[in-house]
Amino acid sequence: LVYWAVWSELLGGLADARSGAAPAGCARMRAALARFTAIGARVGLAHFHSALAEVELDLGDTDAAQRSLDAAGELLQATGNAYHAAETQRLAARLAAAQG
Repeated sequence: LVYWAVWSELLGGLADARSGAAPAGCARMRAALARFTAIGARVGLAHFHSALAEVELDLGDTDAAQRSLDAAGELLQATGNAYHAAETQRLAARLAAAQG
C-alpha cells in the first residue's frame, strides 16, 4: 500500500506542476522520489525521474534536470527495462538544446 500511496503523491506533484504550480509540484515529486528510493521501489522509477527532469527543464533548472536524467539512465541500464528509454533520450536532447 505504501508503494501506491507514494506513486499517487508523485502523480499529484506532476499534476501540480502541469497546472501552473511547477515549483510546488517539483518539490512534491522530489519528496515522492526520495520515498520511493527509501522503500527500495524501482518499477516506474525511470519514468518518474524523466517526468521530474521535464518539470525541472520547464523551470530552467538544467543542473537538476541533468541529475534526474542521469538517475533515469542508471535505472534503465541496471534494470534492462527500457520502455521509457526513448522519452529519456528526447529529454536529454531537450536538455542539450537548453544548455546550448
